[in-house]
Amino acid sequence: MFGKAFINEERISVVQENLSRTLLVHFDSTATTVIGGVEVEIRRNSDRASSGQTIGDFTFWPVFVEIEDEESGVTDSIVEITSRVIVGLWEVGIPVVVACDFEDLLPWKGGIERIADPF
Repeated sequence: MFGKAFINEERISVVQENLSRTLLVHFDSTATTVIGGVEVEIRRNSDRASSGQTIGDFTFWPVFVEIEDEESGVTDSIVEITSRVIVGLWEVGIPVVVACDFEDLLPWKGGIERIADPF
């Protein structure tokens, strides 16, 4: 199972620092960690650079986090970790929206419900 969290923060280091605290993990030099079989990887969104877009569609936000469970179906682990990413970043004022097949199981439908009223 796979989810992609789009994050409205320019600096990967800020996202990594906050997720390290939220998830109680250390990210390696490639900004990747594994939590109970679920891989979490922080990456720069190359779509943003190629589009030249700076606002609007969340799929062009500057950073994304890929969250992937080695299991094929939705597991409690991927739902819990993805939920912690959403809540942890929103709590520090960093907007995040997750695109996945299990959005209905996540806080604020994956964060999309927060976009209209982010704070």
